[in-house]
Amino acid sequence: MTGDRTRGQLMTQLEVHLRRGVSVVVEGQFGSGKTETLRLAARALESDRNIVRLRGTPRGSETAYLALGDLVRVGSGSIPHPAVVFAQLTARLRQLAEDRPVILLIDNFDFLDPQSMALCTMVLDMPAVTLLVSCNRVDDSPEIRAAVNSGAMEPLTLTALSVDEGRAVIERFLGGRVSTSVANSLHAHSRGNGRILTMLAAHARENGNIAHVDGLWRTTVHYAEPFTSGSLRSGLAVLQSRLNADERAALEVLAAAGSVHIDVLARYCDMQALERLQREGMVEARDGGNTYWLHSKGLAHILRQTLGNARSREVWTTIVEPGMSQRGVRPPGANIVWALQRGIEVNDAALLAAADDAIRAYSPRIALDLVSAVKWRTGLSIRMQAEAHWFLGQFEQGQRVLAGQAQHPEASTSPAVDEVALSRLVRSVFAAREATPEGVAGDSVAQLLVHRRTGNYRAMLELYRSITLPSGSDSRYLVTMLAAEAYAACGDSARARLLTIECGLVAGNVRSGVVREIGETAHYRVLFLNGEWRALSDLLTQNVLRRPGRLLFGEQSTLLLPRLIAREPRAGVVGGEQSAASPADMFAWFLERSADLFTVHDTVDHMVAQFKELAGDRRLTGLFGLQLFALGSLVLVQGEGDTDPSSGEDFNELDLKRLERCARSTTGPLARQLGLLADGLLTGKPATLVRAAQAAARQGNTGLSTVAATLASRTAGRIRQPEIQRAAQELVPGSEAQPDVPREAAMLTRRERQVVDLARSSSKNSEIAAVLGISPRTAERHLQNAYRKLGVSTREELRRALQPPDDAAESGGA
Repeated sequence: MTGDRTRGQLMTQLEVHLRRGVSVVVEGQFGSGKTETLRLAARALESDRNIVRLRGTPRGSETAYLALGDLVRVGSGSIPHPAVVFAQLTARLRQLAEDRPVILLIDNFDFLDPQSMALCTMVLDMPAVTLLVSCNRVDDSPEIRAAVNSGAMEPLTLTALSVDEGRAVIERFLGGRVSTSVANSLHAHSRGNGRILTMLAAHARENGNIAHVDGLWRTTVHYAEPFTSGSLRSGLAVLQSRLNADERAALEVLAAAGSVHIDVLARYCDMQALERLQREGMVEARDGGNTYWLHSKGLAHILRQTLGNARSREVWTTIVEPGMSQRGVRPPGANIVWALQRGIEVNDAALLAAADDAIRAYSPRIALDLVSAVKWRTGLSIRMQAEAHWFLGQFEQGQRVLAGQAQHPEASTSPAVDEVALSRLVRSVFAAREATPEGVAGDSVAQLLVHRRTGNYRAMLELYRSITLPSGSDSRYLVTMLAAEAYAACGDSARARLLTIECGLVAGNVRSGVVREIGETAHYRVLFLNGEWRALSDLLTQNVLRRPGRLLFGEQSTLLLPRLIAREPRAGVVGGEQSAASPADMFAWFLERSADLFTVHDTVDHMVAQFKELAGDRRLTGLFGLQLFALGSLVLVQGEGDTDPSSGEDFNELDLKRLERCARSTTGPLARQLGLLADGLLTGKPATLVRAAQAAARQGNTGLSTVAATLASRTAGRIRQPEIQRAAQELVPGSEAQPDVPREAAMLTRRERQVVDLARSSSKNSEIAAVLGISPRTAERHLQNAYRKLGVSTREELRRALQPPDDAAESGGA
């Protein structure tokens, strides 16, 4: 519906009509808020009217008069004569009208079956009965259209909220300004419906889809995940009351409990209704059909928000709590937060267990709400509260929580010894965020983290070799993974890989979400520095799909890795609108600097010069893993540029020798790939370049594979090695092996070849530019370079020069 002012005017107008006994049809497009308007009107008039609520039923229902079931007696499966039904209906309405005037309220009139539509409009002639119905369009229902045209009904039209009006609704609900992306996305999913807008906004806030940053509600990286079309469609079915009582009851139980065993459902729900919901895709069965779940989080949230307090308490006390105690299962954290909001008591053990689940699922806001409701402060609750603050970026609040525990240990019960050690470990992590090595002297874990932040990986290795590994799983995992990252940065990728394998043996026992996040980030970095890019991409994809919020609150630079591997521009990489203002450490600085260099530059030489400057930065001294990536990028950028076919001729020999030396000082797949590339270019051996391309392809390094294969193909064509040229061309994406192309064609760069192929098809420079994503001037420059290398001056000469021998013979004989 439109804004509050217009909505108030509509309500006033509607009440005036109804008090005068005038029947009204409320027309409005999908999402305009017709249902909400009717509900409010009925509530305003309920004190002095008999309100009879009927609901629309989907066409094709087996029971023709289901909507009239509260007023007439319709036997199950029977379809009595309309005259009999109308007689019963009018008699019942007259009986009601003896006490007070009657309003027959029908929501979603469009969904009534034709017989029920006709019967309902026939009551317009009854003076004591007022008809109040909603529909999408008056013209869609002949009965309503005729009533409006005859003056028997007054029409009111509602329109959906505009984006600006929707923004106002969202901002009032959230209590702060929202970004354009939040306003547009929520408005699109709600279709301008005010009630659905507020529910989706609550759902987004509850699940971390939006975050309050710098005084503005902004979208986060996995914003769209819960708002699938299926989720919205199911939610609207609930809001528009298109479910019968049994279906609604089953959905309410599932929404409140999260998941319910079939034995419990059989006691409290109609199984036929459950089967219908499953066929409609709103419910799904898992664990061999023993446990039932709601298909979408959005539907669950909408259901919970539409449950009354009495029904909420009934479901919780009779189904959820017995299920927790008998089967040892518990509802998700969001469900328990909802229960707390409804005034339902939940014991501390369930709260802490759910908070731990929420942190593991990277839902820190839910975890913080759960821990805040714990009655008795313990070491476990304090640590979880601090970790929730960590993931929300509220580091000072987290430190204050931990400091309060240390200063007032009597405020908590005696914690277990392992929990004391774990709390101490989390305090070390917090202390290392801004401390100096001297400031955390005596705390080896904090010192490792400080050295990591400042990029002093050699000091990390010295410290790691001098200490005894801690006994706790969390401490052992964290220290070992940090050492693996240090080994990878210093060039010992083999040792780094062994340590990550060792960490995998204890990773399942790690209890701290903060420790797990730091360890996973270190693992990503090791894979990146090792050049195991296919494994890295797969792992990142799996984690994001499994837990959409996984990377939202953690190390933001991790999100740069896929784009950096693909050498794409950095714009729009980090966390939607929630970009990290300052890198967390030196490694993050390196990643962001590298990503910036892959943005568009005036010339390749400019890009090469910047990568050379980065590789020589004093902060990278001795960090062979980082240097290798910078030097390799330098050579690859040159290889993708306008190089001549002479192998190594346009590459700087000093750069190649430096890359080769760095590769020899480093272990791992990336060092092998780049070492072969440098060796092949220095020696002019296409076979070596093919080996580099093959090794890169196995690790998912498509950029290196393409460049090495292209250079190998050109070199092999120049020195007449067709077998090697064929093997190289098979590794170039989108190309086919063509060893018999004219020798002159092997002289062209990959980009020149693309331009020439389009030019031969009579494409104009502007069309070539549009296809390749370059400027017309650049396309002309590539074409002129090709003319020069092929010794031609026109496109016709170009076509003849590159014409296959067989075609040339045929055209010559014509």
